[in-house]
Amino acid sequence: MEEFDELVPTADADGALDLSHRAWKEVDEVIWTMGQEVLRLSLSYNRLATLPSEVGDLKLLRELDCSCNLIEALPTRIGVLRHLVKLKCNGNRLVELPEEIGACSALEELLCSENRLVTLPRTLGKLHRLETLLVQNNELEMLPPTLADIRSTLRVVNCRNNHPKLASMIPPKICGDTHLILWVLQLHRENETECMFILECADQLKRLRDIAHQRNLMLAAQLQKANDERRDLLRNSPGAGGWLVCRQQLLQQKKGCVIS
Repeated sequence: MEEFDELVPTADADGALDLSHRAWKEVDEVIWTMGQEVLRLSLSYNRLATLPSEVGDLKLLRELDCSCNLIEALPTRIGVLRHLVKLKCNGNRLVELPEEIGACSALEELLCSENRLVTLPRTLGKLHRLETLLVQNNELEMLPPTLADIRSTLRVVNCRNNHPKLASMIPPKICGDTHLILWVLQLHRENETECMFILECADQLKRLRDIAHQRNLMLAAQLQKANDERRDLLRNSPGAGGWLVCRQQLLQQKKGCVIS
């Protein structure tokens, strides 16, 4: 924190704590001790390079604004904020969002435009209260098809101005049309589900084939053993040789018999 900064204020009666426009490079550690007081926290327009994992100590936090900083990654402990309704992290240097964000079950607004996002976590499909998702002006090459799982709640999705590869999934002309985006995602989700079903069937058939192969090997071994035992039994029988000689003689005698 800069030496010329004023003392850190406390949250107001509504639980709001505004710490924006302070040129901070680090957040004062005293903030993380206010877990029972802070409901809305603004850290926007500072020079923060990281958002400490201690943000997870603000258990009652409903709104978090860390936009317009230099943050490169959100902490995985963001997932413990089960009361978080709004997250603003736009205007940073984020390359990805943590998978744990899917545990923020109360999240309704996720604003992460103007970053460097290359991918979004599939766990976003678990946010069944999410209404707004803004991811424009990033480097996204695709959107997770799991977003189709929450299409009944999503009202606004904007993915304009991302990586050119995104066009193979979401045509540029519809990147601001929520209805069409969700329709395309639904098609991808259905295709993904079918592919997973086919792969599961293929795995099951492979397991059955392996079982059948092992059973065939076992039966072949048992048959070979039975043949070996049969040969040994014939070879070692005391009267086997004499019986064969007698049989040959009887056959020759039968051929020589003439009925007059």
